[in-house]
Order: sequence, then C-alpha cells, then structure tokens
Amino acid sequence: MPFDRLTLEEEKKIIDQAKESGARTVLICGDGEPLLDPQLAPIVRYVHDKGMRTVIFTNGSILGDDPLSGQIHKMSGYTTGPIPL
Repeated sequence: MPFDRLTLEEEKKIIDQAKESGARTVLICGDGEPLLDPQLAPIVRYVHDKGMRTVIFTNGSILGDDPLSGQIHKMSGYTTGPIPL
C-alpha cells in the first residue's frame, strides 16, 4: 500500500516548528534512500537558510559529481568520508 508523503510546504512547517522549539539540527532519514528524494535539495536549502545543520543518513552510493551532490556539498560547509565499520 503506497503511503502519503508530506508536501514541501508541510515539511517546511515542521522545520519552522522545530526551529521555534530550539532545534539546531535536522536529521533526514526514512524509508528508503533520502538522496533519491526529489525534495531533498529544497529541504536542505531551507534548513541551511534557517541557520540550522542538516544530517543525512545515507549509504552514499549515489554521491558523486552530479548536480544534487554538488548542491548538498556546498550547503554543508564540510564533507566527511566513509565511516570504517
């Protein structure tokens, strides 16, 4: 059964509420690979513009030189490498 997803405006409203409650970091994870979400770049930009940090839980398999990866790297201010297991 497919699930209903939040609209971009609904996600922004939740981020606004979190910011008002004192949150400084937004964690992005979920049911599937967040880097495949077409709303990821606008959400990361919105969080960045609010002065908050974004942490994305991903397997990173699609990160590379594509435009989405470039946008995310520019907004993060830093990058990290793979974490040894």
